[in-house]
Formats: sequence, structure tokens, C-alpha cells
Amino acid sequence: MIGQAVRHGRSAKDAENLHAHLMNDRRVRVEIINSAAPNLQSAMDDMLLACDASKADAAFLHLSLSPSRDMTDGELRQVAQIVMKHFSAEEHPAAFVLHDKKRSNDRGNTHGHLVLGRIGFDGQVIPSGFEKIKLETAMRIAEFEMGETATLGRHHKSAVKWLRANGREDVAQWLDTAHHPNLEKPQSPVSPAKRQMIQRKISTDLAIVTRTVRSAWERSDDVQSFTAALSESDFDVAPGEKAGVYVVLKDGIVLGSLDRLLKIKRREVSDRMTEASDMKGKNHEPKPATKTRITSNDGAGKSNLRSSRGASSSAGPVERARASGRRTNRSATAITGVGTGGAAPSSYDDGRSAKGRQRIKAQQALTSLDQSRLTNSTVFAAQSVRTHKLLTIRHQINDAIRKIEAHKSGWSWIEEFRNDLLEKIRETRQYLFGVDVQLSPRTASKPLKRIDVSHSDVWNEVPDPTYQPMRFG
Repeated sequence: MIGQAVRHGRSAKDAENLHAHLMNDRRVRVEIINSAAPNLQSAMDDMLLACDASKADAAFLHLSLSPSRDMTDGELRQVAQIVMKHFSAEEHPAAFVLHDKKRSNDRGNTHGHLVLGRIGFDGQVIPSGFEKIKLETAMRIAEFEMGETATLGRHHKSAVKWLRANGREDVAQWLDTAHHPNLEKPQSPVSPAKRQMIQRKISTDLAIVTRTVRSAWERSDDVQSFTAALSESDFDVAPGEKAGVYVVLKDGIVLGSLDRLLKIKRREVSDRMTEASDMKGKNHEPKPATKTRITSNDGAGKSNLRSSRGASSSAGPVERARASGRRTNRSATAITGVGTGGAAPSSYDDGRSAKGRQRIKAQQALTSLDQSRLTNSTVFAAQSVRTHKLLTIRHQINDAIRKIEAHKSGWSWIEEFRNDLLEKIRETRQYLFGVDVQLSPRTASKPLKRIDVSHSDVWNEVPDPTYQPMRFG
């Protein structure tokens, strides 16, 4: 028994699409659970209304329940109750939809869809996250309760761990007996969303695609026969984006990777698919790349890469490297257009006009001049660049110091305002009480804190002609 969990009901359009999908089949039966709604549409509307009154991101869960054998409606209803209990949603509103669909193996032709409301009547919301693991664990419990064969799921270890921690040692032991504890995680050829996309695009079920690919693989001996067998069903095979991965296509649509469709190790598929190309490549081996040779003026056109057998055995490592060709004598290397005695003659002089020859000579002279300047002024140029960089950094530091000092001096007006305010308070108290009330030394000497000050002009009932509003900023 396998299941699928998807959150739905994030919007009214999402709920409408799910309703259309569930009611598309003519042979459909709907049962409303924990709700007074007369039909599926009304039940989903109530779930959406409850979601709007809560902080939930989705109104309900769409849980697909597909048994591996034929079950009655009562047995499927019992499976739905096990799932609701496992999600701690026994009192939540729900709708159970039963579909009759012919399977390829003619087993489990009746399956169910449980639309489970996430918000209960007490306002409690089913926590989001780990829905797939929860549903897989519930499927294992249902298989144990209904007498089905144990299915190896992708989250087998997590399910067994939860069962042992929550008092279902009987189910955990049953799963360990049916499957080895360290089995590899099973992988589906495609995701559920990709499965639906394949059904819509090419109008072919993924099970048919899998059977076709496996049949072509079994009755073929090499890549050519396998490709020909696939082409009979309008399928193609091509290298994927990753190295060693091959994908099956139809009308340009990727149906899945070849190793997952065949349930064979990727290495085996890659070795068989690359066998033909390897055999073909042996007859057309590429020629080794030739080495680039640098000519020198003292060799009369001969290469420096040739070894000098007459070199003295007492020569140093640099001389021996130059003699054997591993190191080029830079002082004797010829540069196009630059020579030791001036501009070298150009091979483009023949057939050129006078202006063309003059232009070439001018370019060669400039190249020679630039080369000599670069050789003679490398150290001085480096020192100049370094000095200029230091000057730039020094100016930047001085500018930053000036900005900091200006920023500090910009707060002096707060001290002046504080003194004026204290003086105004003294005058007001003297006017009211007839005596000069001195502020306490603690208040007068209280340090000024740096705070954000906002100001707005206030017009008194009796205007003071001497009042001058202070502007800040």
C-alpha cells in the first residue's frame, strides 16, 4: 500500500482544481466525515473558511491511498481512519472519495482520496512538515492491520524508529522481518508531479513507459539494437546533463533517467551505453599534438628544443636546461619586429606600396622602442606605482580624519541648547516663585547623552515677542 500527501487549499482556485480532479471520474463515491456539509464542495468551502480564521497556510491535506490488493469500501474506510488517527485528526472534518480505476496488474483497482481538514473545531491546526513520512508510517500500520504485504518505503528507517518509540514494537518487528534493516533506499523513476506531467503531455501512463523501456533493454544486445527497439514506440535515448546519465525522451519530453526506469545501477547502464562509442574510438585515435618551437637568432632557424650532445658536463643546471631545450635562452629569443640591431626586415615589404612599407617600419620602430623602455624602466615603474598608491592611501586617511572631526563638532549645538534651556528654567522659576531656585549640582553637571532629538514649533496662547524658535539639523 502506497500513499501520497500534498497540501492544498491555499486559495479558492487551488481548492476548485482539486475538486475538479476528484470528481472527474464517473465511478466516484463521496463520504463526508465530521461535517454537516451535504457534498464535497460544501465541505471544502467550510475548510477554507476555517483556514481563513487561523494562521494555517493551507486548508486541507490531500492524501491518496492506493492498496496493493483489491479492497472493499469498508476496508478502505478503515485505512482512512488509521491515517486520521496517526495524524491526530480523528475529530477534524474530512471527505473520503473512492475511485474505481483499472490497474495494469489487475490488483487494487479501487483506491481512495482523503481530503483532511487541517483546522479542527477547537482551532487546533495539524502541524505542517513531514507529511510524507507520517503518511508512510501510517501506511505501514495499515498494512499490518489489514494483512497486506509489507512495502519498502523511502523513509523505512524513520518509520521503524517512530514505531519503536511510540509503543508499536509489533509493527517494527514485522517490518524488520520482511525487510533487511540496512536495505538501500528505493527510488522512483520520477516524482509524482512529473508523473502527472507525463500523463498530460504524451497521454501515456508511466507504467507503460517503464514496461516498454524494460522490454527493449531485455531483447537488445547493444546500443544500436536498444535504440532501434525504443524507436518502434517513438522513444529516444540521449545523454543527460550529468556524466554517465542517459534519459528517455518522447517528442522532446524527458520521461526519466534510463537507470531508474530499468532499476539498474547507473554504472552498468553507462558501461553498456558507452561500449559502442569506445569500440568506435579505437579505430580513430587522435594524433598526438605537436610541440611549439621557439627559434633564436643564434641558431640560424634551428630549434632550441633540440638537445645539444656536445654540451659540457661541467655546465650548470641552467646551461644544461637551455642546451637540452627545457629552458629557452631569453636573451637570444627573436621577437617579431624587434632585433638587437634595430627593426628586423619584414616579409611583407614585397609588393607593398611606399606608404605601406613606411607604416610597417614605423610600427616596428615603436615596438622596439617600447621593448627597450620596458626593459630599462621596469623597476622605476614599479616604484612609481607603489609611491602613487601610498600617496593615495594617505590622502584617503586624512580625508576620513577630517570627516570624523567635522562629525564630532556637529554635536556642539546640543551643549549650547542645553545651557540655554537651563537658563530658561531658572528664569521661569524665578518668575513663578519669586526666588532664584538653583538646580542641584548633580542635575547641572549631568553628562550629556547622544540621543535623537526632534523639534516642532509650539505657538503659546500669549505670544512672546522675544521667543526665537531654534532650528535643528
